Amino acid sequence: MLTEQTIEKMNAMKLFGLRDAFSEQMESAAYDSLSFEERVGLLINREWIDRDNRKLERRMKAAKLKIQASMEDIDYSPGRGLDTSIMRSLTDCRWVNQHASSLVIGSTGTGKTYISCALADAAMRKGYSALYFRAPRLFSELLLARADGSWPRLFKKHERTDLLIVDHSGFHR
Repeated sequence: MLTEQTIEKMNAMKLFGLRDAFSEQMESAAYDSLSFEERVGLLINREWIDRDNRKLERRMKAAKLKIQASMEDIDYSPGRGLDTSIMRSLTDCRWVNQHASSLVIGSTGTGKTYISCALADAAMRKGYSALYFRAPRLFSELLLARADGSWPRLFKKHERTDLLIVDHSGFHR
């Protein structure tokens, strides 16, 4: 009975990682040989990881990236002209922390959107927030905000975002 009440309290406090780890420990005899401190450490570590994963999921969903991309999956074949040392240096995301800009340029179909989304993915995994826009959508949003007076609120929203990706795809002259 005490176990059920404990699990209910963990659910009420939204300690889902702790709850799952606790249930695992209760069901498996493999944890019996561990000391109290080790078991508590495993419980806390599981909750920590669970919270980190949920934060990352929220950042990923809020970013509205066009595609799922990662720096590890970028094709560095010689014909693409990508400098691996530059790409590696961008992966550490110091440029995001320093509020610097990165401009990804190239011919149509060379993977600019993929690289931009991969950089955003790397930044979000390091705890930064990101927001993806196609240029026409951003311009429309800005025009509408100016027209209806929500301009200051829109700028505050974008100002709080660590990385703003503006993709020209679909942009016509």
